[in-house]
Amino acid sequence: MRRAAFGLVTRSQPSVCLLCRISQPTRRHFSSTPSRLRVASKGKSNGPSIKYTRSDDGPQIGSVPYFLKPNAWRPAARPPKEERPWSISLLKERLGMVFKRNPEDPNMRIIWGEEATAMRKADPEKFKRLFREYVESIRLAVGLADPPPADTPANVLQSVKDIQEFKKMYSQGGVSALDVALMDTFIMRKYDSSNCVSAQRNLADFTHPAEWFPKTRTMKRTWHLHVGPTNSGKTYNALKRLEEVEKGVYCGPLRLLAHEVFVRLNAKGVKCNLKTGEETRMVGEDVKLWAATVEMAQVEVPFDVAVIDEIQMLSDPERGWAWTQAVLGIMAKELHLCGEERAVGIVEKLAKLCGDELVIHRYQRLGKLEVMKESLNGDFTKIEKGDCVVGFARKDIHSLKRFIEHITGLKCAIVYGALPAETRAAQAKYFNDPTNDYDVLVASDAIGLGLNLSIKRVIFSTMYKFNGQENVEISIPLTRQIAGRAGRYRSAADDSKKTPAPAPAAAAEAEKEESWDPTIDVGVTPPSVETPATPEPKGPPIDGKTGYTTTFVQRDLELLQRNMQTEPPEIEEAIVLPRNSVFENYCALFKAGTPFHEMLSKIASQASVGNLFKFTNVKPMIEIAKLLEPTEKEKESGEAALSQLSDMEKIILSLAPVKLNVESCVTAFREFAKIIAEGEKSTLLTISKKVVDIEALDIEAEEPTLMIKRLEELHTVIMLYSWCSQRFRHVLSGDSITETLKSKTEEKIDAAMKELDTSKKVVLRKSFREDARRGKSVDLNTVRRGSNVQQHPTITTPPKRRDSDKFVTYARGPRPVKSADATSSKARPL
Repeated sequence: MRRAAFGLVTRSQPSVCLLCRISQPTRRHFSSTPSRLRVASKGKSNGPSIKYTRSDDGPQIGSVPYFLKPNAWRPAARPPKEERPWSISLLKERLGMVFKRNPEDPNMRIIWGEEATAMRKADPEKFKRLFREYVESIRLAVGLADPPPADTPANVLQSVKDIQEFKKMYSQGGVSALDVALMDTFIMRKYDSSNCVSAQRNLADFTHPAEWFPKTRTMKRTWHLHVGPTNSGKTYNALKRLEEVEKGVYCGPLRLLAHEVFVRLNAKGVKCNLKTGEETRMVGEDVKLWAATVEMAQVEVPFDVAVIDEIQMLSDPERGWAWTQAVLGIMAKELHLCGEERAVGIVEKLAKLCGDELVIHRYQRLGKLEVMKESLNGDFTKIEKGDCVVGFARKDIHSLKRFIEHITGLKCAIVYGALPAETRAAQAKYFNDPTNDYDVLVASDAIGLGLNLSIKRVIFSTMYKFNGQENVEISIPLTRQIAGRAGRYRSAADDSKKTPAPAPAAAAEAEKEESWDPTIDVGVTPPSVETPATPEPKGPPIDGKTGYTTTFVQRDLELLQRNMQTEPPEIEEAIVLPRNSVFENYCALFKAGTPFHEMLSKIASQASVGNLFKFTNVKPMIEIAKLLEPTEKEKESGEAALSQLSDMEKIILSLAPVKLNVESCVTAFREFAKIIAEGEKSTLLTISKKVVDIEALDIEAEEPTLMIKRLEELHTVIMLYSWCSQRFRHVLSGDSITETLKSKTEEKIDAAMKELDTSKKVVLRKSFREDARRGKSVDLNTVRRGSNVQQHPTITTPPKRRDSDKFVTYARGPRPVKSADATSSKARPL
């Protein structure tokens, strides 16, 4: 009767009994997978569990490549963790929590620190009494009127200022920063007779990063902001201005881009040097023109023109500090910033902060970009010449390549982040060249930056990407950047065939027309001047053709359309990281033997930045810094060479490009750090073969895919050695040896890529059919060329185990097992 009172009976259906109406339907789903496979699938997974939800409350399935999932499946969106709004009750709560926690807990060491822990042990009663006084002063400060009475005690007035500081720290760093601020303030007010904590807080004050560059502040610079979509000619015009001066620098986001500018300028007869994190190439000692990665920008050398590419990356949580440093610090009369429209607001504020003049140049895309109304509906036969198929995992990219080649007969070039930059450039050249048989490009989001590609249509195999923890929708800026590569489909080879070489006089006249007169917009009084939407200078020599973009399956098309129609949010903050000298002074305030990663955590929690800025994400630096500490086993055996590293050496090494998910790279990094600590001169050939896998260059592998992965890891180690040797030349030497090994590795990878084209051992671990049963794989040898995989009936069983590639049979297909002699196959983002 109670159920009827709640209205359940009124919504009942005819000819259904009462119990059926009020009971929950069963959620059990019977499996068609053999029990042997189901039992094996219960083993521990090699990677994090990734779940997908269905809109109709259907069952959940495990991780599969996105382009293989049925139409109804969508990644489950995990709600973001939000901080509580600031309040006095929150402050009181954290006061109690901080002082009740056990200071011996390793997770509390950053909050308590050595000073507070030692003081509590020395005299617990005094510690409690001073803490009560501290809490009482904060309680009185909370209840004060504004302005406070004249007879207010000094300690209470100080607490009023402290509360404002607590609020600021909470807004910038959340609960962890608030906890550290509470403890630090207590120590400063009650114990800090030597002013050690006060000095730490002062050094962690980064509210005025523009003042880190006093020489630059004495200059009156003119900023030229070139903004527009991909393929609009903004960088082209900035580089034209760079060619006209003798002293200048190009700062790019990738080594590949810096190298491209280096080659282009020298090919034109404009002498230019190259400086990246891994190498330095000097064309001449008297050459003052440089192409560099943005981290290597020289901020204490005067230039006439500086070009900073992809300026929107100053908001990148991990690398953005390099762009902020270059913008605030480069001593250039003209500063040319190239990037997206969303960076205009923050650049205007930074220019005003520096007291410099800003001129904005807006560009329109030279060709149209259209989102197609239909996807490929999972049909590989619809892929055409000039297409670029985008994936976001190395394994999926290789699978896509093989499947496209087998079904369509079109040969694919392949580009993804783990490949060496030279290999990526070579693959892009194969695709761009119309005289060879590479018709399709299969790539990751690495194509978004650094490569000129002749793409007619961009096809997203998925609109989701694994971020290291879960699968998330690709961001609006990334979507637009990748899709914007479409439409630039006339290559330099086409130009050389179709366009006759101009006469010398005509070429000189054309060069004169294309040169940009900087006085057009500079001679103005206001700090910010906006030019018309159509730029005055001529665009780069490409065709204004229409580019197209779509998705592989229909379910992703709506998200692509939404991302392309939505303007990305404005950038509100620039990322900052203090200079190495500030780090060194800060570390000097700690006791000898304090782990460097703890000092990094401390400075991050104490950091105070201005409204325009945000402190960099130091988590990757902390993880790398942990590798610089000797293990317990090394301490016991007396091999603690890493403890001899100086603070400055640790600061430099914590910024090294270490791939933490590649075991060989981590091992090599620790070995390089030991060599630096001991001061023994070494080369790559003198280091143990267990650290540098040089044997990979002499082994002919039966499986090209596994060989490519091994060579990629070797190349990563070689590039890491190059990076370290650039900064510790007195210890790590052998540039010629390193360059030779690097070139041989790249040649070996290129040969393995070609071998991959002819290999017949192709078994996809997941079916490309949307209606395929779970746990099955498709053997491409059973698929007819030109057939639609959606109607393909043949589903094969997983491949047999091999000694060279150990497998355990899972319900979702074979998966490699970690072992001492087998490389981990844990999926990781590119």
